[in-house]
This record gives sequence, structure tokens and C-alpha cells, in this order.
Amino acid sequence: MSGLTVKSEKEVLEAMGALSAQRKTNYFAMYSSWLKGVTTDSRFMLLPIDDHIVHRGDAVFEAFRIHAGAIYDMKAHLDRLQASAKAIELPLPGSIEQIAHIIEETAKIAHQPQATVRLYVSRGPGGFTANPYETLGSGLYVVITPFAPLPEELYENGGKAGFAKTKMKESPWSAIKSCNYLQNVMMKKEAKDRGLDFTLSVSDEGYLGEGATENFAVIIGESLIAPPFDITLKGTTLRRVLDLAEKHKSELGLKEVTQRHVLKDELADFSEAFFIGTTVEVTPIVKLENSTIGDGKVGSRARGLRKLLQQDMTENTDFRHQVVNS
Repeated sequence: MSGLTVKSEKEVLEAMGALSAQRKTNYFAMYSSWLKGVTTDSRFMLLPIDDHIVHRGDAVFEAFRIHAGAIYDMKAHLDRLQASAKAIELPLPGSIEQIAHIIEETAKIAHQPQATVRLYVSRGPGGFTANPYETLGSGLYVVITPFAPLPEELYENGGKAGFAKTKMKESPWSAIKSCNYLQNVMMKKEAKDRGLDFTLSVSDEGYLGEGATENFAVIIGESLIAPPFDITLKGTTLRRVLDLAEKHKSELGLKEVTQRHVLKDELADFSEAFFIGTTVEVTPIVKLENSTIGDGKVGSRARGLRKLLQQDMTENTDFRHQVVNS
């Protein structure tokens, strides 16, 4: 094995270009408080290696949609970001209004009618220990990436899920959307390794929780039920879906929209079940472990809820921040 060499600036830039070319997708724009501006060159969408987001996961984040040229439900995401940051005593690098402005301006530069906004607030660069006071101050990163929808056939035919072996996050960590996502990664790995679309967390008491990156809900009788937020993340999309379901109960054939603990032992009572999230919207599942949900076909409530959510994303001006003109 030959000795290591010190790379020149030119060689480093060439290596960065090669990495950028090997990525499966293109990133449209990135704001960095480290750069104090935006880059549209994916070679330079980088973080300092000593930023605590990298070596400690000491950061909070949000991911939300740009749909039909507008950022959807940004206030709910920023409210949750603020709550997560407060929970770990992480100062925001500016006011919520300033952060919102940076998001909107970065999205305008990206100029994509359909995309994903990825927002990170880190403890910042400045050292490699666990000491949060060694950094230079909080960092802010906003990345606009392509939106990767699930295959439409998953909504038509329904997906398969299994119970996760990975231990459910405990309170208060379950309520904080931090970059310490190892449990979520292991849940996603379980799903991939088992040939499933999702895995679902289960508490020691047998309460059903959430997926790796999405909330969970079921239909029992004429009730839409989601697990409570004391054991799951307060999903922004789930909250919108619950609000829409409450408003359209009769249209959906529902008498009740509620949150309560759902036991694993209630599985036989589910007529429908679905995962709900920013990326997955309302994705029905027709099989959970070895049990068939309902009649094994996608139900009318799943279809109806997804339609209502898509209409809300497209038409509800109270939840849309236009950044790309049609």
C-alpha cells in the first residue's frame, strides 16, 4: 500500500466534483450561516467537520414541502423547530421571522415548484468534545432538494409493515426532532432488510407508536385514531390530517377523530391503517406482520384523507407561502 499524500487545492476540488457527480440526486440550493449566503453548486454544500451536528448529532431539524410553487405549512414546522431547540437549550441563530425569510429566499433561488426544504439548526462548529459551550455559536443550514414521492402503486395497492425490534424512543426524546436519529435509522434498516415498506415502533406496554419518519393512524369502527403525542413526535402532517378529518367527518364516514393509546392487541379490530408524513402523505398499509388489515384492500378513508391533504396543499392559502410563480 502506497503512502498517503497531501492533496492540493486543485485535487481537493476535483475530488469534491467527483463526489457530486456520484450522488444519486442533485441538490438545488443551500444556505449556510458558515458561508453567510447561498450556493447552488453541490460541491460546496458542506458542513465544518467540527460542527457538533456532525460528531454529536447536536442539532434539530425539520423537513417540509414545496408544492405547486409554495412552501406548505411552514409555521407549524418552525413552531416545532423552536420547541425542539428550546428543549435542548439550543439558541436559535436569529428570530423565527429571520429564519423564515432565509428559507423563502433560498427557495426562490432554487426556483423549484416541487421540492423538499431541509432545515437544520446546529450547536455550531468549534471543537470535537461533548461540551456545547466550545462552539462558535449556533449554525443554520437550509437545503432545497428534490421531492422524492413514493410509487403511486403503493397508494393504489397498499403497503406492508412490521413491528420494529428497535426500542421506542422514550419521553422527552420522542417529542424532540433532533439530529440524533440512530433509532430511526435502525427502524428504516429493519424495513429494508425485511422487504417491508415500514416498521412500526411498539412500547414495552404494547402501545403502537410511529414509523421511522412518519406517524401512524388507524380506523376502528367509525373512529380515526392516532397514538398520542406523549409517545410520538408531534407530526405536522398528522395534525393537518386530523384537522381535515374532523372537518370532513360525514364525508369520510367517520363519527370520531381522536388520539389515544392503541394497543398491539387491537390489531384484529383495524379496518384500515396508514402512515402519515411530509413525504408519504397518507400511505395505506394492508398487511401488518402476518395480519391482513381489513379486507386486504386500500380503504375509502385512506383515499379520502390523501385527497383532502393534497387539496389543502394546493389550495389552502392560509398554509401556503408562494416562492415560485406558476
